Amino acid sequence: MHTLYRHLQYALLGGSAAIVLLYVVLLYGQLLGPGELLGTSPLNLFIAGVHGVYFLLIRRLVSQSSDIAATFIDLLFFSINMAVLLLATGGFSSPYFVFWLAIVLFAAALNRYIVAGYVLVTVVYLGIASLRANAPADFAIDNAIYAAAITVTGVMGLWLWRNHPQESNEPQPSQSNELEEKLEIEQLKSDILLKSIGDGALVTDLSGAIQLFNQPAADITGWAEDEATGIHYTQVLPLEDEEGNELTGNNDLFHYVIRSKQGIRRKDITMLNRQQTRVHLSLTIAPIFASTDSVTGTVAVFSDISQEKKAARERDEFISTASHEMRTPVAAIEGFLSLALNQQVSTGDENAQKYIQKAYESTQHLGKLFKDLLSITRLEDNTLDEQPEPFELGKVIKAAVDELQFKAEQKGLELKLKSHGGIGTDQNEVMPLFYVNADSERIREVFINLVDNAIKFTPEGEVNASISGDDKQVTVGVHDQGIGIPEDEIEHLFQKFYRVDNGKTREIGGTGLGLYLCRTIIEMYNGRIWVESEEGAGSSFYFSLPRLTYSRAQELRAKMESQSAGSGQPAQGGRSQQGQNTSSGTAVATSTTDP
Repeated sequence: MHTLYRHLQYALLGGSAAIVLLYVVLLYGQLLGPGELLGTSPLNLFIAGVHGVYFLLIRRLVSQSSDIAATFIDLLFFSINMAVLLLATGGFSSPYFVFWLAIVLFAAALNRYIVAGYVLVTVVYLGIASLRANAPADFAIDNAIYAAAITVTGVMGLWLWRNHPQESNEPQPSQSNELEEKLEIEQLKSDILLKSIGDGALVTDLSGAIQLFNQPAADITGWAEDEATGIHYTQVLPLEDEEGNELTGNNDLFHYVIRSKQGIRRKDITMLNRQQTRVHLSLTIAPIFASTDSVTGTVAVFSDISQEKKAARERDEFISTASHEMRTPVAAIEGFLSLALNQQVSTGDENAQKYIQKAYESTQHLGKLFKDLLSITRLEDNTLDEQPEPFELGKVIKAAVDELQFKAEQKGLELKLKSHGGIGTDQNEVMPLFYVNADSERIREVFINLVDNAIKFTPEGEVNASISGDDKQVTVGVHDQGIGIPEDEIEHLFQKFYRVDNGKTREIGGTGLGLYLCRTIIEMYNGRIWVESEEGAGSSFYFSLPRLTYSRAQELRAKMESQSAGSGQPAQGGRSQQGQNTSSGTAVATSTTDP
């Protein structure tokens, strides 16, 4: 229906209602005392009542065939009611004349023939009244003025409504057919797209009801397309994480996507299909937006990765077993080669010593590879032996730097440690105490790995280690003057088995496991690891860990000792290197870490 016609219909109904209200008010006033009804009568009440019945029961049916006809009938009811009032109050000299002008203006909105009919009927009536016998001259002049006013109003109405944009919120027949064709085409596109996707796909509305569901989704879930369509997605996709926790309520992934208006991708999702078989899923959920940027639903694409998970688990088990079994013979070979290199134990010519040295270095590399593989497998299986405890990180870093000095000197490099915030010279610097809660041996392993890489990829110059901190975290850095890392390689650097692929890195070698292991260990203790590098200008690797105040570290250590004493077990921490509680050390710790 045209918006204009709808507004006119409500306005005309309001006019009839106003006449009824006026009659009721005036009648009530007459009952209370002397008063006039101003031309209103029960007839007006009757006409308005018939108009109301038409509006409520019949108008919609008429509108289905013609909006103009439905509105014209409304106009007729109001016109008849107003004509009764005019005749009862003196004709066009009545104060209700202005409402007749409004009727003519409304008629112009419908059709030029309708407004012409209203103007013609009014002018003819006024002309007949003026030509009556014994009609005074002033009366004829007044009627002429009324006729002119009616005519001008009709002309102005035609001009006004002709320039008024009559927008429709209901399509005309040709528009409706065109819209239906477009909808059918869009629906066909959606069906073709869903059926062509090799992965399972479904679309939900805001209530969670499934609107679209393709065949791969049916194969994965065990639900037929016609059965799944229309029901809630939780019946078809009862999602759980890998620990078996149901992803419902605040953990519901679909609700999260709708709330955040952001897509998510997960590969750690499982579900029980309709046959009660557990399926591992790779799941991507994205919001569907309307033109107003509001979310109208979600689209989910998922695939069965159960076989990939099984293969990865079997591969990890093989690597773990092989690494464990190979460590013992490799360690034995390394030990014998070490003895062969010891001139106090064995002697040999110079060429033989060179060959033995190369074999020893290769054995060390192989031993490190098996150690990394075993550590990664245990980390991913959550079976790694770790003993987190409060310890002073600066002491562990300094000891590791001293241990690596010989390796740096062998390559002609200088290895330095700098503490930001320390007191004194580089040689006799008093470092602040940086306490963290982690496994000191694992953190030492991370630091040694980073320094070892820096030495390996720095042909000449120096390698600098640094440690600094604020109230919230401790940051350790390793800075080299090596070959640097291309910018497009940095984002992949901490992935498993990833190595920067260029001629220099191939010459130096490596497994691509060290940095992945470092990242996994640091993140295990709620830390962060990152790199800043420029190709040809060296690299700086950093990792940060949450910092403990000195008092908090002592509190945690006392708690651990009391728990160990209560259980009859020796306290953990035998392998950590705790800072000494000298008066100067305590003073530095208190001034730099206590709030």
